[in-house]
Amino acid sequence: MIRLFKIEYLKLFYSKTFWVIITLYTGLTWPVALIIDKTSKSFTFGDGGEQNGPNLESMGFSVFNFPDIWMNLAYMLSFFKILLAVIIVIHVSNEYAFRTLRQNIIDGMSKIEIIVAKELVIIIMAIFSTLMLLALALVFGKNPNNKSLFDGIEIVFSNFLSVLLYLNFAYFLTTILKKSGLVIGILLLYSFVIENLIAFKLPENIAGFLPIHLINNMVPNPMSKLMGSEISTDLSIANIAVSLVYISLFLGSIYLLLKEGMLVNNKTMKYVIYFLLLFFCNCKKKVSSERTLKAISFFNLKQNTLIENEPFRLILCSSAGTKKADSDHLIQFIAIKLNTKDTINILGHCEEELIKEDGDHIFYFIPYQNANEIIEKSKKEFKNIDNLQELTSIDKETGEIKIETTMVICDPKLEMMTNNNYPTVIGDIYRKK
Repeated sequence: MIRLFKIEYLKLFYSKTFWVIITLYTGLTWPVALIIDKTSKSFTFGDGGEQNGPNLESMGFSVFNFPDIWMNLAYMLSFFKILLAVIIVIHVSNEYAFRTLRQNIIDGMSKIEIIVAKELVIIIMAIFSTLMLLALALVFGKNPNNKSLFDGIEIVFSNFLSVLLYLNFAYFLTTILKKSGLVIGILLLYSFVIENLIAFKLPENIAGFLPIHLINNMVPNPMSKLMGSEISTDLSIANIAVSLVYISLFLGSIYLLLKEGMLVNNKTMKYVIYFLLLFFCNCKKKVSSERTLKAISFFNLKQNTLIENEPFRLILCSSAGTKKADSDHLIQFIAIKLNTKDTINILGHCEEELIKEDGDHIFYFIPYQNANEIIEKSKKEFKNIDNLQELTSIDKETGEIKIETTMVICDPKLEMMTNNNYPTVIGDIYRKK
């Protein structure tokens, strides 16, 4: 094992490309973290250049505060793992370009020793990324709320496992394709395009176990917290097991390729490209553009959260362009209270048609007089799914099915933001003329 490590160490130590990429990885992560933190503090939701609006930090997002720092930095570092993958790709492809692999075999190295040697480099890269995460957290971390420094630290292992999986995937692709430029291009294309297209064709519970989706589940986007979603690293036994299965499959396939001396020639690559083009042309997005309805009882209803004529600013509207006269159901508005900077949901209507620029204006709230009655009715009606049949009737003239209770209009494209746990009030909104 030590002999194999020394061989790989000497190859990397005298590689200028290795030192350039490692310097970029180390040199970029620190300033990027500082820039994100500064931006989150300075960015405000306000009129034009107004600076007294709420910022991301006041909404509960702070890059360097424990325990959130672990997930924030792990997610940031996930974008830099491509640099570590480039090191693996170039390191492995050079073995073929300069016939180093053939010479190693002539000198007596077995196929397994060749794989173990490269796997040592991959493990060291994953450890390096993990140490970078720990160093960033310990140097820049702040603890104003005196919370435990170890809350959320499990994502450090998630970061290690996700980098390990990604680098083994890069190693596998390089062994098949041999050309570093081609591998890097396909790796990027798969990471950001191909797997997403494949996921559209699969059920959600299966798509979550695709390699990149699996990595994203273990190191999730922390910005979802701003939408009221409870986020945590999905370091379940299933995810760990599937990750290890993927790594084993990659290494097993590499062993077979080395053993059989399989190569991917230009003719094979043409067929692969034709297949991908055919696949892209036939992919259709599963998400419907049609609006759906959601029961009021699904929201965190707290009618006293907003009082009459209290000012706020809008962040999002679930059905822009729909006026009160156009719908029998409610529209979901996500807003920020001006006095406390709290984020809330408002279920109601607006007399005028809203446009994108209305997010810069101040709106006011008028609660429904029968809001509490609507809330209680909704809770009773949707206590169990069987009651849904009692909420519909058929128009005798048109034959259309009508819903007899008040619902909330939802846009499937905005589901990640509208599915939140913010305090919710019922009433109309208006803007002073």
